Amino acid sequence: MFRDANDAPVGLVIVLDGSADVSSPEVIRRIDNIPVRFHVLPDGLAASIPSPPGELAYESADCSGPPLVNPTLFKFKSFPAPDGGGIAYAGPSSSRTVRSSLLRPYRVDQCLNLNGVVSFAFPDRCCIGGGTGIGAFSPVLTLDMDTLGLVPPFHLDVP
Repeated sequence: MFRDANDAPVGLVIVLDGSADVSSPEVIRRIDNIPVRFHVLPDGLAASIPSPPGELAYESADCSGPPLVNPTLFKFKSFPAPDGGGIAYAGPSSSRTVRSSLLRPYRVDQCLNLNGVVSFAFPDRCCIGGGTGIGAFSPVLTLDMDTLGLVPPFHLDVP
């Protein structure tokens, strides 16, 4: 078990030596009743997947509103937040109707040649609309150390 400076639990260790992407230990913890994996650094946390999702779905036709992900691809995993700030994870899934998708990475010329293009967002995001799909999707939720009440530095607690 990893603990914070106040001896509060951070998460249960599942991989002590990390992964090829992040060499720090990986833990799992329930956040709002959802098991989420992430790496523990001495002074912070890191996502279990090194890059943000390549596709975000939206219920709007123009990639506005809360982003959604395919829950199957991100079950138990954390990833860099789509806005670039912090760590995110897939919330509870439910049936949703999606009308647009934000894809990355794309160059402007690649994006503008796609059917159904709505817009291009720098540096590398392409919004595709026009289609409607119904399926299971999860909202992208943020993993926040302050909300969890965690205080670095973190340490391994071995009985």
